[in-house]
Amino acid sequence: MKQLWGKALFGVALLVAMVGQAQGQASEESKQEQSVRTAFEQFFPEIELQAVKATVFPDLYELRVGRELLYTNGKAEFVLQGALLESKTRKDLTEESLQEMNKMAIDEFPLDKAIKLVKGDGSRQVVVFEDPNCPFCKRMHKTLDEVSNVTIYSMMMPILSADSRVKAESLWCADDPAAALNDWMLRDKAPAAKTCDHPLDELLALGQQLGIRGTPATYFANGQMISGWLPADKLNPLLDQQ
Repeated sequence: MKQLWGKALFGVALLVAMVGQAQGQASEESKQEQSVRTAFEQFFPEIELQAVKATVFPDLYELRVGRELLYTNGKAEFVLQGALLESKTRKDLTEESLQEMNKMAIDEFPLDKAIKLVKGDGSRQVVVFEDPNCPFCKRMHKTLDEVSNVTIYSMMMPILSADSRVKAESLWCADDPAAALNDWMLRDKAPAAKTCDHPLDELLALGQQLGIRGTPATYFANGQMISGWLPADKLNPLLDQQ
């Protein structure tokens, strides 16, 4: 019994030591990032940092400001804005970070404020931010019309012109918004002018919050966002990802 008790105590002590070592490493990383934050805020007190994260490169840190990414060194002696590329692989590390930062699950969106279109069993889901006058949004609808078993949540984001706003409101307020959206996007049949209570301002604010600068912006079930039009052979694999 004493031998078993001794082994148990040794195991607890070893576990405590391992946890302590891990916490020490995490704490050290946190101190470094906090030091960068402090240095940056001394130079730019008017800018609110959401996060500071070490990159894979020595003494280079990623700074999150709203939905933007900046880079600096440990003393915040310089600030860079732009794409950080890994030379060997040509990988865009900034785009990777932005994709991760902007991930959003389908059920996190205000789906009640979307125009919902269902094809087949609707088992695959996408959220699309779109302007009704955006030509690439129309191409995206034509591509979506080629695929099966998909639910499309169309979030109206009228940013191109005043007419975009008028059409978006008319589509949302139509007696059958899904049919009206299909008629316009696939057949160029303009919706009848109509007004009602609508969520356009909320959707525009959401798009701005997500950092969406252009349409279409498509979110898939795995949280990934892709900007622009996609052909069916590129779209189908993304729809299958969960």
